[in-house]
Amino acid sequence: MPSSAKDTKKMLDEYDFFLAPEFIAVSPASPRDHSKLMTLEKGQISHHHFYELCELLPQNSLVILNNTKVIPARLLGNRLSGGKLELLLVKEQKLGVWECKVKNSAKVKIGEKISLAVGAFFGVLVEKLDTGLCVIEFEAPENLLQNLEAYGLPPLPPYIINKGTRNREQDLSDYQTNFATETGAVAAPTAGLHFTPELLKSLEKAGHETCTVTLHVGLGTFEPLKESQIAEKKLHSETYEITEETARIINQAKAEGRAIVTVGTTSLRAVESATLDGQIQAGKKDTNIFIYPPHEFAIPTHLITNFHLPASSLLMLVAAFCGQAEILEAYKVAMETNYRFYSFGDAQLITKAD
Repeated sequence: MPSSAKDTKKMLDEYDFFLAPEFIAVSPASPRDHSKLMTLEKGQISHHHFYELCELLPQNSLVILNNTKVIPARLLGNRLSGGKLELLLVKEQKLGVWECKVKNSAKVKIGEKISLAVGAFFGVLVEKLDTGLCVIEFEAPENLLQNLEAYGLPPLPPYIINKGTRNREQDLSDYQTNFATETGAVAAPTAGLHFTPELLKSLEKAGHETCTVTLHVGLGTFEPLKESQIAEKKLHSETYEITEETARIINQAKAEGRAIVTVGTTSLRAVESATLDGQIQAGKKDTNIFIYPPHEFAIPTHLITNFHLPASSLLMLVAAFCGQAEILEAYKVAMETNYRFYSFGDAQLITKAD
């Protein structure tokens, strides 16, 4: 673990690189499984498409998917005096009460009523937190999810939102996996976006098994990594849940020596957080685990993931899985061969380093 501010700054610099804007994907491949897929094993790189996944996985693999469902967590509104506001729901404190990121919040006073979606519903600012977030209590809390579905915008990351005109319905569809069932995320588990219903059926026909975990992805996945987070080895907190059946399936696959493939860093974080003495423990908990080299992975043998931001916690996690030099070289090759980066970008299938 880094022992000083100088050490943490050096670590951040080691994972930094320049990425030209043209490499940032602002829409997914169509069909989704026609995105590129780079395989990386012991430093060896090969190039494919995602629809070839069934043939690229080891025989009888177990594929672990994150079934969290993204809520339309961005809301446009205004103060009753007329000033425009934008809310991004971040974390639910209790029914109808959310910690939110509020654009133009400096002038909003505690106790002030906010009109949302041109008066379709309302909220009250009840507290300003030291984190910079605001606590909003929504009127008619039992209707909040319904109101979000009717008026909310998808919580796309800034590097997508700021790129041209967006279509709400298309974005809502694009920014949701085909196997999302458990409502609660404010960001998508983007590695799962590559899977089509047809590909999921093909996995089953090819003899692979799938199971699901739930990790509700939070806003922190887009936040710049702070040196203090490295020093404390803690990230933003996210809620995960693993059922008894999923725990049994994963533990059995490990006992049988099968390949265990986590789809996305979110699935991997859930699995690692739930591991005790080499076994998955069922349950629902919060995790702020920060994985970076060196780290011993007890469960997954493979990771499917997108290409991540420079100097990010996600890039460090992937480096822990396959090696820092290996992943940085793979990113260099990806840019040389025109892979698409970030949430709507292309993917990697990575084999864990020995």
